[in-house]
Amino acid sequence: MFNIILSPEAQNFFKSKLTEDESISLRIKSSGCSGYRYDFKIEKSHSNYVTDSGIKFNIDEESKKLIGDTFVSLKKDGLNSKIVFENSMAYNQCGCGESFNIKKDKV
Repeated sequence: MFNIILSPEAQNFFKSKLTEDESISLRIKSSGCSGYRYDFKIEKSHSNYVTDSGIKFNIDEESKKLIGDTFVSLKKDGLNSKIVFENSMAYNQCGCGESFNIKKDKV
């Protein structure tokens, strides 16, 4: 089972980017120095998961196994903004924060 929780800032960010017929395609892919990374984009598609705040996601079956309880926030640093994922199944991440590893007993 998995759950995606969005901070108020992340909710506002995604709501400002999505139209009524769009969702966020979210995939967890093998990559980076720690093992996995998030890959997301906005696409016109059918969603298979909707957050409590109404943000629609399209998540493939393999990624669902690796999401766990994930908190999504929008971090601001000066003029820059970045979407940050905090996955309850992750036990470490690379120094730049782009990739992470999953607890083997959770997969």
